[in-house]
Amino acid sequence: MPSTLQRAIGAVKDQTSISLALVSNTTSPSLEVAVLKATTHDDDPVDNRVVHEVLLLLSSNKFHTAACVRAIAKRIGRTRNWMVALKSLMLVLRIFQDGDPYFPHEVFHAKILNLASFRDESSYTSRWDFTSFVRTFALYLDERLDCFLTAKLHAHNGRRPSEPVLAMKPAMILDRIAYWQRLLDRAIATRPTGEARVNRLVQMCLYDVVLESFDLYKDISEGLSLILEGFFHLQIHNCVNAYHACAKAAKQFKELNNFYNLCKSIGIGRDFEYPSVQSISEDQIKALQEFLNEQSICEKAREGERSLSEMGASCASLQELINATPQRDEAFMLSETGSVRSLPVSYSMVDLISLWDDSDLGDQQQLHHDLSNNWEVVMAKTLASSPSLLPMSDKTGNFSDNWELILFEPEPELELEREPAAQPCLLQSYTMPPNNYYNPFLVDDPMEAQSLQRAVTLPTIPIQFEDQTPCLGHDAMEQFLVCEQQKWWMNQNNVIAKYLT
Repeated sequence: MPSTLQRAIGAVKDQTSISLALVSNTTSPSLEVAVLKATTHDDDPVDNRVVHEVLLLLSSNKFHTAACVRAIAKRIGRTRNWMVALKSLMLVLRIFQDGDPYFPHEVFHAKILNLASFRDESSYTSRWDFTSFVRTFALYLDERLDCFLTAKLHAHNGRRPSEPVLAMKPAMILDRIAYWQRLLDRAIATRPTGEARVNRLVQMCLYDVVLESFDLYKDISEGLSLILEGFFHLQIHNCVNAYHACAKAAKQFKELNNFYNLCKSIGIGRDFEYPSVQSISEDQIKALQEFLNEQSICEKAREGERSLSEMGASCASLQELINATPQRDEAFMLSETGSVRSLPVSYSMVDLISLWDDSDLGDQQQLHHDLSNNWEVVMAKTLASSPSLLPMSDKTGNFSDNWELILFEPEPELELEREPAAQPCLLQSYTMPPNNYYNPFLVDDPMEAQSLQRAVTLPTIPIQFEDQTPCLGHDAMEQFLVCEQQKWWMNQNNVIAKYLT
């Protein structure tokens, strides 16, 4: 309680300020005088007649809103008295509730609610109790201003209609509940301590905060009830937000109940005015948490299925790409029955054939291209286009049926001493073995091929030359051909043994 001397000094200061406001060149001297009368240096409650005068002046002229904010800001900025500061904040709250809707915007730009550095110097015994209450009340008003500017504050004063909570969608309810819970935390934080608990002015201010907390609790409870009714049908992110809101409400409602008990004990309001605060049990919170864990597992499983589906689609696309890519088939492949009728042949066979006819390079390129697709057609075309490649007829005048032997590619040639003059000589014509000669490449059964191989004898293939001047002597040429014949059959036997073992 202020002393008599302090009351006298405060009254002198108030009268001086009012006199200066009347003679000052301001937009509305009467409005500034009304603000000074509402924020005097005493612990008497704010006179409601003065408050109504301020509200009437604000509604009469739109320019008075900014003038009123400047007057309050000057009053708060200059004072070191907790009573003047608290009355100024109480006037701001009344204008928030019933004043001009543009007033909060002017307060926001003026930053008059930032009282973190405020310190009371009028009291000597319990200055920190009053200082802390002024600061916490300013924080409550600042949070309320933020809710109003973001259109999250649910109005109950009847000035303007507001959308009921029951008509909101879950996402909107969860968004507003987060703001309401922060504002309710600020209201609970205004709990007075020490001598401030029994001060009449503090109790009047606290009563206004308690009345607004009733509406906040009602809105939060209705919103959570609607959310919990459809909790199991919400989207996963809304379920997470609802769980956090319920977990916070479980703790907050306990603190709110203790705050109401304190207010009742110091005579703030009447007991029947207070709502019955419902508590959220830990079992309910655990049930919500278990449901979220199950949803999280299911969501991970669905993501895994989607990943596998995408991987399968990628593999299918890759397989389609592989199937669409032209493959390079080998000219000859072993049959599934182990037949040696067809053996792998390298493309050097085409080079061997091209030695017999170098006149047409285009035919060689076409032969290289077609050999991998159909070697029989290629050989037929080659022999038809080059009659010189056809085998000579035997004594009976029939062509040999074993001309396939010429397709075999021999192993690397054995070293053979030869005369230099023998290199340019070409074989022009020759005769093939008789029709009943054994060809192991045409036998499908490996055992039969092995038995026939033992009984075969190497025949001597007669070679005929054109009537030209020989490059070598007759004896040298005959010896050369015999060596070539033996080398050829040796390679044949090595290949046959390789595929029969």
